[in-house]
Amino acid sequence: MVPYDTSDKFDLVIILVQENDKSRLFTFNKETLLKNNVISNNHNSGKRALRVYPAWCKPTNKHKKHKNDNYHVF
Repeated sequence: MVPYDTSDKFDLVIILVQENDKSRLFTFNKETLLKNNVISNNHNSGKRALRVYPAWCKPTNKHKKHKNDNYHVF
């Protein structure tokens, strides 16, 4: 698995989270993903995974909670 790269042909990443009767759509444009080092370019290797948590979802794993605190809404 390799991260998306700035040279890949896409404009937007859309992630849909559904649980029972709840749903949340997350959208990230390429510029935002690059700014947050999620996709790779000549200067960084990007990320191989991305976690998103809708407001109703609380991570149960202590490590996930800690990691989630390092992120902000972008």
